[in-house]
Amino acid sequence: MSVKFMKSATNLTECPISDRPEVAVIGRSNAGKSSVINAWLGGAPARVSQTPGKTDLLNFFLLDEEVVVVDLPGYGYAARGKALRESWIPMVEEYLSGREPLRGVLLIFDGQRPWSDDENNLIEWLAHYDRKVLLIVNKIDKMNQSEKAKQKNQLAKINPAVVGTVWVSARNKTGIEDLKRSVFENFVRS
Repeated sequence: MSVKFMKSATNLTECPISDRPEVAVIGRSNAGKSSVINAWLGGAPARVSQTPGKTDLLNFFLLDEEVVVVDLPGYGYAARGKALRESWIPMVEEYLSGREPLRGVLLIFDGQRPWSDDENNLIEWLAHYDRKVLLIVNKIDKMNQSEKAKQKNQLAKINPAVVGTVWVSARNKTGIEDLKRSVFENFVRS
């Protein structure tokens, strides 16, 4: 698998010109978004930090000359100033609502956390713009069977805009092949 960093952008006009399908990756700060991207793409194209909220630009990566993966800033808590965090909102909303090559969104979710209105609101907002969502439940290596069953029951009730759910562990790479297959089937081949 080949991965090439294309560029970073702060708005739509700075985004690279491309005729390839794009897949955006978003998630709550500290959900393991960068770790999932790195497990999926191999190596370490996305910066991983112990401090939530390090991604502050739209970061574009070309995967196998076939699809563009876009790493977006996280939402929720971030160890950054409030003004900076709030500046990410219009940048991300402009990208998600107006980017023509965008075929779908991976929503990285920490399986140890309860599902919240933040996730519901994000999925409803994306559905308004006809954006398909693939839910990626991360950190399953830290969950017992009871926690997984409870989370599965809760996630079964979410918005129909979600085209599927993939359970992964970025740390031990469980489910990463399912993630690759689901991205291809839902966003590249479609």
